[in-house]
Amino acid sequence: MEKNAKQVRPVRLVIENIPKRRGMDPAEIANRLKEADKKMVAVIVEVSDKVQIVIAAGDEAVRSGINAGEIVSMAAKIVGGGGGGRAFFASGGGPDKDKAAEAVRAIAENIQQQVSVPAAEEAT
Repeated sequence: MEKNAKQVRPVRLVIENIPKRRGMDPAEIANRLKEADKKMVAVIVEVSDKVQIVIAAGDEAVRSGINAGEIVSMAAKIVGGGGGGRAFFASGGGPDKDKAAEAVRAIAENIQQQVSVPAAEEAT
């Protein structure tokens, strides 16, 4: 997954939209990715009979403006549910699996906005 990371300003972003797999814990995977790279924002959206969203952000990503709790809360609403957490880790989900792709797009846009805000503030 890490090799699929894209640079988004100061952070590296991995978004994986996966089917539910036995023996695979999305939170554990996301946390491993963020621990391996402090600039990493790892997003795992697992779709089965429902949508589960997990986001983990490394220390440098959080310092760059990432707030996983805000992102998960917004994305979970799209799929008809709820969730939240802290700046460095959050989870949530909802029942509307047909809106999973829309939630993934919104997550990517929100991450772009979050890392753009500090840059704009520094310019003033």
